Amino acid sequence: MKEESILSKNARNELTLIQYGDVSYNDVMKIILTDTGLSLTKDNLSLYSSESFKIGHPSGMDGLAIHIQVPERNIDQVFYIFRGTHDGKDIYYNTTGIAAATNTSQLIHAEEFFKQVSSEIEKKGSNPLIFGDGHSLGGHIVVNLALKVNTNYKHQQFVNVRGLNDAPLNVYAMYQFDEVFERHLRNRLGIARPSKLPEKDLIQYTKEYYNEPAQIIEHVRVKGEPLYAQDFRGKLYIGSQIHYLGDLDTEEFTNVAQYPFSHLTWMPFFKLQELRYNAGVSSFIEGFGNFDRKIGMEKAKEMYESPLGRFILGVNIAKEANQSAKPLIFNPYFGYQLVQGYQQRDQLEYHGIAHLTELYRTGHMKTYFNMLDPIGGMPILLDREELLLFMERCRNGVGDKQQIIRELRGYIHGELEEIYLGVKFDIGMGISALEANPSVLLPKSRMPNFGILGGIPKERKARSVVFDESFEPIEHGVLGPLEEIIQTIEQEIKHLEKFIQDVVGTLDVLFDRDKELAGSIRSAQMVTGGSR
Repeated sequence: MKEESILSKNARNELTLIQYGDVSYNDVMKIILTDTGLSLTKDNLSLYSSESFKIGHPSGMDGLAIHIQVPERNIDQVFYIFRGTHDGKDIYYNTTGIAAATNTSQLIHAEEFFKQVSSEIEKKGSNPLIFGDGHSLGGHIVVNLALKVNTNYKHQQFVNVRGLNDAPLNVYAMYQFDEVFERHLRNRLGIARPSKLPEKDLIQYTKEYYNEPAQIIEHVRVKGEPLYAQDFRGKLYIGSQIHYLGDLDTEEFTNVAQYPFSHLTWMPFFKLQELRYNAGVSSFIEGFGNFDRKIGMEKAKEMYESPLGRFILGVNIAKEANQSAKPLIFNPYFGYQLVQGYQQRDQLEYHGIAHLTELYRTGHMKTYFNMLDPIGGMPILLDREELLLFMERCRNGVGDKQQIIRELRGYIHGELEEIYLGVKFDIGMGISALEANPSVLLPKSRMPNFGILGGIPKERKARSVVFDESFEPIEHGVLGPLEEIIQTIEQEIKHLEKFIQDVVGTLDVLFDRDKELAGSIRSAQMVTGGSR
């Protein structure tokens, strides 16, 4: 069986797009034929919808599963696709499930749908590779589902999951959805009330618990789209990669939940205003949670059926809105943020699946790795291209330094030796010349031509001269600095090798998910003698 998706990312985007309408076999077959050249029939293409299983209607969850099975081509794959926000039920879940973390109904229905489809496929004797895609709310659903499935299910595992302009998961809802994770928090970590955990701590526990299954998750977002910028308690984008589409210089959309002058909060006045703003945001979101806990969507629908029920429902909504929304609605800084968002209204279309699909097909894409700083524990994004270049430089760095050492040693034993021998030769030639004419070494006699007794002395002449022709080896003062340079470079090589191995140890799991990066890191390992 092929280990990778037979469908391109573009085709998967197209399938996610058509789910917002009525999906037919012909629509799916056409996309697959265009993308792969496979001409499928209902014998090797099966479509399963949450509607056909009567799952998801109360919550609004909408899922589609596309099973492609072509035994003669060794193809057996299923693609789960979840639709984004489409109606009032989805809006209700967005506020209560994602923001307020009091509602997991769509996640529960998504898991029921997954189980039903898996059961039907097993009846065929099939064991397909599983892929997942979802836009906006649908991305939130498929990411939550994949984390739970790949952690708890033994025989069904997602191979790759993509969130397209997806909503984040909420860590306070995640442990409610995944009962095994909740038991882990309560029994293994001794946390009696996970709901009371500080946000930072629960996010860290979530990242650690789902570290391995998160490696198959990717996020695709259009730069500047509005959803990604919005903050709320428990927000988490978990996964291995983030792909940015469009103009990467586009300004991020206004985060309405953030105090606009947080850069001035070192001043007491602005710090106080920030605290009030944050309290208003928290109160506003908590209001949705209170309504969901007290009434809920199903009870609200029942109440809406009678005049008295509508009156009571209206009173409850008005009361809750007055308590929760008033602190924020009447905050001037909230109005300021709304104006900022209105000025960026052209960016609202960036969130749509049609816009994303078109950009993915024709636009520029830049990929970042979504990671945690191992020292500070803060989330960081590593540029994929720069990381590849960095690993290539690491791979070449050791070899370059080793080449420098070889050249220095070659200089010591080659060029420097030749210079030394040349000097010896020149000195030897001078010695030979002096030995042939030793008289040049004696000074001319300054005595008069007559002696004390009037005699004329004979001129003194040297008959021969002998030189000590032994030469000392090159002094340490010449070689010492070169040896010190070599030792320094050898230390640099050891440090670089250790650094590369540390990088390998930190990013090894991530590199396993990307063949190109895996090849690059293994090249670095080969240079340094590392092993997996």
